[in-house]
Amino acid sequence: MIWFLEAAEGDIAVAFEWYESQRAGLGAEFIAEIDEALQLVLDFPESCEVFYRETRRCLIERFPFEVFYRLQDGILIVVACMHGAQDPATVLNRIGG
Repeated sequence: MIWFLEAAEGDIAVAFEWYESQRAGLGAEFIAEIDEALQLVLDFPESCEVFYRETRRCLIERFPFEVFYRLQDGILIVVACMHGAQDPATVLNRIGG
């Protein structure tokens, strides 16, 4: 099961809109890459590097984005989805770091 923080949903929506504005269909390709990465995380939840305490970071293969997540009671909690050039302090603020 995957659960998204509201802020993470917003991150993904903003990125989707930006990619879609660049080329029709590119936003959908971005979402497909996010979905694929999250499926891999579900299959191998500890395969990504630890970012801070219990929060891990998964790099998106085709797009310069990172998905930050935690595992809690078998639930994958997506905390953020950020462009690699963004300040990771945003994630720390969301997770109380």
